[in-house]
Amino acid sequence: MSQEFRKTIPVQAPLQTIWDVLVDASRMADWNPAISSLLTTETVGVVGDAYATRVRGMIPATFRYVKISPTVVEHDLSFVGFDEHAVWELEQREGGSTLVTHRFRQTGPVARLVPAEASDVVSLRLDRLRRRVEASMG
Repeated sequence: MSQEFRKTIPVQAPLQTIWDVLVDASRMADWNPAISSLLTTETVGVVGDAYATRVRGMIPATFRYVKISPTVVEHDLSFVGFDEHAVWELEQREGGSTLVTHRFRQTGPVARLVPAEASDVVSLRLDRLRRRVEASMG
Protein backbone atom coordinates (compact mmCIF):
# COMPACT_ATOMS: atom_id res chain seq x y z
CA MET A 1 0.00 0.00 0.00
CA SER A 2 1.14 3.53 -0.66
CA GLN A 3 -0.15 6.97 0.10
CA GLU A 4 0.66 10.11 -1.88
CA PHE A 5 0.24 13.69 -0.71
CA ARG A 6 0.67 16.94 -2.68
CA LYS A 7 0.30 20.69 -2.17
CA THR A 8 1.54 23.94 -3.74
CA ILE A 9 2.08 27.29 -2.03
CA PRO A 10 3.71 30.61 -2.94
CA VAL A 11 6.76 31.56 -0.86
CA GLN A 12 7.93 35.17 -0.79
CA ALA A 13 11.56 34.38 -1.54
CA PRO A 14 13.79 33.85 -4.55
CA LEU A 15 14.00 30.32 -5.92
CA GLN A 16 17.74 30.14 -5.10
CA THR A 17 17.12 30.87 -1.40
CA ILE A 18 14.58 28.03 -1.16
CA TRP A 19 16.84 25.68 -3.11
CA ASP A 20 19.72 26.46 -0.71
CA VAL A 21 17.59 25.35 2.24
CA LEU A 22 16.36 22.17 0.52
CA VAL A 23 19.83 20.93 -0.41
CA ASP A 24 21.57 21.82 2.88
CA ALA A 25 21.90 18.32 4.28
CA SER A 26 23.59 19.54 7.46
CA ARG A 27 20.56 21.66 8.44
CA MET A 28 17.66 19.45 7.28
CA ALA A 29 16.72 18.67 10.88
CA ASP A 30 16.40 22.41 11.62
CA TRP A 31 13.09 22.55 9.79
CA ASN A 32 12.07 18.91 9.40
CA PRO A 33 11.34 17.66 12.94
CA ALA A 34 10.78 14.06 11.82
CA ILE A 35 14.53 13.92 11.16
CA SER A 36 16.64 14.17 14.32
CA SER A 37 19.85 15.00 12.48
CA LEU A 38 21.76 14.05 9.38
CA LEU A 39 25.28 12.97 10.15
CA THR A 40 27.07 15.27 7.72
CA THR A 41 28.64 18.68 7.47
CA GLU A 42 27.79 19.01 3.77
CA THR A 43 25.88 22.19 3.00
CA VAL A 44 24.96 20.80 -0.40
CA GLY A 45 23.88 17.19 -0.26
CA VAL A 46 25.39 14.70 -2.66
CA VAL A 47 23.03 12.69 -4.84
CA GLY A 48 23.27 9.02 -3.95
CA ASP A 49 25.09 9.45 -0.62
CA ALA A 50 23.35 7.75 2.30
CA TYR A 51 23.06 9.93 5.40
CA ALA A 52 22.42 8.22 8.72
CA THR A 53 19.59 9.75 10.75
CA ARG A 54 16.89 8.91 13.23
CA VAL A 55 13.18 9.43 12.71
CA ARG A 56 11.45 10.99 15.71
CA GLY A 57 14.73 10.61 17.60
CA MET A 58 14.32 6.85 17.91
CA ILE A 59 14.14 4.93 14.64
CA PRO A 60 17.43 4.43 12.74
CA ALA A 61 16.90 5.57 9.16
CA THR A 62 18.68 6.55 5.97
CA PHE A 63 18.17 9.82 4.08
CA ARG A 64 19.34 10.04 0.48
CA TYR A 65 19.12 12.76 -2.17
CA VAL A 66 17.88 11.19 -5.40
CA LYS A 67 17.92 14.27 -7.63
CA ILE A 68 19.18 17.82 -7.26
CA SER A 69 18.54 20.13 -10.20
CA PRO A 70 18.02 23.90 -10.33
CA THR A 71 14.25 23.52 -9.94
CA VAL A 72 13.67 20.02 -8.48
CA VAL A 73 14.98 18.36 -5.33
CA GLU A 74 14.07 14.73 -4.64
CA HIS A 75 15.00 12.64 -1.62
CA ASP A 76 14.21 9.34 0.04
CA LEU A 77 13.83 8.48 3.70
CA SER A 78 13.87 4.80 4.61
CA PHE A 79 13.74 2.61 7.68
CA VAL A 80 12.63 -0.96 8.27
CA GLY A 81 9.11 -1.31 6.84
CA PHE A 82 8.87 2.27 5.55
CA ASP A 83 10.02 4.18 2.48
CA GLU A 84 9.20 7.76 1.54
CA HIS A 85 10.02 9.45 -1.73
CA ALA A 86 9.65 13.24 -1.57
CA VAL A 87 9.77 15.82 -4.36
CA TRP A 88 10.10 19.60 -4.13
CA GLU A 89 9.43 21.56 -7.35
CA LEU A 90 10.32 25.24 -7.55
CA GLU A 91 8.99 27.80 -10.02
CA GLN A 92 10.22 31.40 -9.89
CA ARG A 93 7.37 33.90 -10.20
CA GLU A 94 7.40 37.54 -11.22
CA GLY A 95 7.91 39.85 -8.29
CA GLY A 96 10.44 37.61 -6.56
CA SER A 97 8.19 34.91 -5.11
CA THR A 98 8.53 31.21 -5.82
CA LEU A 99 5.79 28.65 -6.26
CA VAL A 100 6.75 25.56 -4.24
CA THR A 101 5.08 22.21 -4.85
CA HIS A 102 5.78 19.41 -2.41
CA ARG A 103 4.65 15.86 -2.89
CA PHE A 104 5.59 12.62 -1.28
CA ARG A 105 4.69 8.95 -1.43
CA GLN A 106 4.97 6.59 1.50
CA THR A 107 5.15 2.83 1.02
CA GLY A 108 5.71 -0.25 3.13
CA PRO A 109 3.91 -1.95 6.02
CA VAL A 110 4.55 0.95 8.40
CA ALA A 111 3.02 3.40 5.90
CA ARG A 112 -0.28 1.53 6.28
CA LEU A 113 -0.28 2.51 9.95
CA VAL A 114 -0.05 6.24 9.19
CA PRO A 115 -3.42 7.81 10.03
CA ALA A 116 -5.48 9.64 7.41
CA GLU A 117 -4.71 12.93 9.17
CA ALA A 118 -1.14 12.55 7.94
CA SER A 119 -2.27 14.14 4.69
CA ASP A 120 -1.75 17.45 6.52
CA VAL A 121 1.97 16.65 6.84
CA VAL A 122 2.50 18.13 3.38
CA SER A 123 1.09 21.45 4.63
CA LEU A 124 3.21 21.31 7.78
CA ARG A 125 6.37 20.66 5.77
CA LEU A 126 5.66 23.52 3.40
CA ASP A 127 4.99 25.87 6.31
CA ARG A 128 8.21 24.84 8.08
CA LEU A 129 10.18 25.31 4.87
CA ARG A 130 8.63 28.74 4.36
CA ARG A 131 9.50 29.78 7.95
CA ARG A 132 13.09 28.46 7.59
CA VAL A 133 13.53 30.34 4.30
CA GLU A 134 12.18 33.56 5.84
CA ALA A 135 14.57 33.17 8.80
CA SER A 136 17.51 32.69 6.42
CA MET A 137 16.62 35.98 4.68
CA GLY A 138 17.00 37.88 7.94
